[in-house]
Amino acid sequence: MAPSPDALAIEQATLDFVGQMEQLAPACPTGQADARLRTVYGRVLDRIGSDFAQPLTIAELAQAEGRAPLQFLREFTRLVGVTPHAFIVETRVQAARAMMRHGAESLASIALDCGFSHQSHMGTAFRKLLGQTPRQYANAHTLSANHSSGA
Repeated sequence: MAPSPDALAIEQATLDFVGQMEQLAPACPTGQADARLRTVYGRVLDRIGSDFAQPLTIAELAQAEGRAPLQFLREFTRLVGVTPHAFIVETRVQAARAMMRHGAESLASIALDCGFSHQSHMGTAFRKLLGQTPRQYANAHTLSANHSSGA
């Protein structure tokens, strides 16, 4: 064993284990069960959409819907196509983009208003999702808004 654990190896082993457990579990009947899941996760998506600026955890979201955290994570990811964390970050980035287009707030204020812990946290999310920094996005939007308004 290495003196410090390899995070990627641990994550891969965990995913392999979960995959093996899912193969052993009996298949869930579709139809009615899927409709109930869409209702449950529709409520979760609504909550994320309205509370994205608040700290949201998988445990808290799962508990609110009467699910175990691992069950919640699997179902959410299967139905939505991304993990709850990725969906929350995407929602926050979209909210920040909208705020940048509509106001003159500082990037630090926008980051906090959108639920990021600090401006650099928002910057990391922007670079990962959009391939540019929040400043680059804001500058590009300001330039395009000036051109379209004839300024």
